[in-house]
Amino acid sequence: MNILRGNFKRCAVNCVLAFFGFADLTPDKVKTRVEELLKDHRYIFPTTAGRLHLDQPFRHGSIRFVIKEEVFSNTSFVTQNIDRFPARLSEKPTERELPDPMVALGETAVYASLVEYRMTGRRQNIPFTEDAYEDIYRNHIATLEQTRKNARKGMHRILHELFTEVTEGNKVVHTASGSSSTLIQLVDILDSD
Repeated sequence: MNILRGNFKRCAVNCVLAFFGFADLTPDKVKTRVEELLKDHRYIFPTTAGRLHLDQPFRHGSIRFVIKEEVFSNTSFVTQNIDRFPARLSEKPTERELPDPMVALGETAVYASLVEYRMTGRRQNIPFTEDAYEDIYRNHIATLEQTRKNARKGMHRILHELFTEVTEGNKVVHTASGSSSTLIQLVDILDSD
C-alpha cells in the first residue's frame, strides 16, 4: 500500500473538483462545502439531491474512481491477483470483495485531497505522508471492521458491489456527497441479502 499511496492521492486530487462540484464555487463556499463533507466523514457516502445514502458507506463515486483508476486500469490485474480479493461469505463463495486496506486507502486519499481545500478554499499541496494520515486510515479500517461485525451480510453486499463496479467497468458517476479519528457513526446498513 505504501507504493500505491502517492498514486491514490494524485488521482484523488484530480477528481475532487468534479466529484464534489468545487470548480464553480467561490473559495468561501468551497471551505464551507469541505467542512460539511469532512464532518463525520460524509464524503464516503453517495448523495442524491443533497441526501446522504447512509446505507451505502464507502460507495461515493470519488472513492470508486480512485480505486478503479489506480488498481484496476490494468485489466489483467484481477485475474493475476484473484486470491487478494476474498469471498468472505461461505454461502456466497463466488462473490469477491474489495479488501479493507484498498477501500481505506481510497477513502483516505479522498479525505487528504479535501483537506487541501480546508484552510483557504483553494488547493494547498499537503504531503500525503503516513505520519500525517495514519489515524484517518486506521479510522477507516476500524469503521470497515465494525460495520462488518454489525452487519456482515450488508457489508459483504457493499464490498462485493464495489468489487464488481471497479473490475467490470461500470461507469462511475460524478455525484456530490468528517475529520475526527472516531468511528463513522452515520453508517446504517441492513444486515440482509
